[in-house]
Amino acid sequence: SEARVLSEVRRKLRDQTVTLPELQRSLSREAEDIPTEDKLKMLQVWGCGLCTFENQLRDETCVMCNNLRPKLSEEQEKVLHKGKWKCERCTYLNPKHEKTCEVCKFKRPLTKEEEEEERRKSEE
Repeated sequence: SEARVLSEVRRKLRDQTVTLPELQRSLSREAEDIPTEDKLKMLQVWGCGLCTFENQLRDETCVMCNNLRPKLSEEQEKVLHKGKWKCERCTYLNPKHEKTCEVCKFKRPLTKEEEEEERRKSEE
């Protein structure tokens, strides 16, 4: 169950008996047995290796002790960036519907659908 897995993760991090990459590999193997909704919940948090507090994925440092967030797994990156696009100039994550970066005003690349629409308009 989710509680059992999280308890084991906290123990391993606290005791420093596992490295983060080993833990991520282990979790992804164990996660195959966990229902999809529970997997999503687990991917939305990260456990601090110093104080074991569970932080929101968007937090780059632990809100309790300021420890840096470890490198995210590929699955966590997908969850974190879902519905957003990364600016090529400043790397800010913008909402998907924005056509220019909210920070530096760089124009985002067109989606395939937008390219098709532009092509259709130019052919008219």
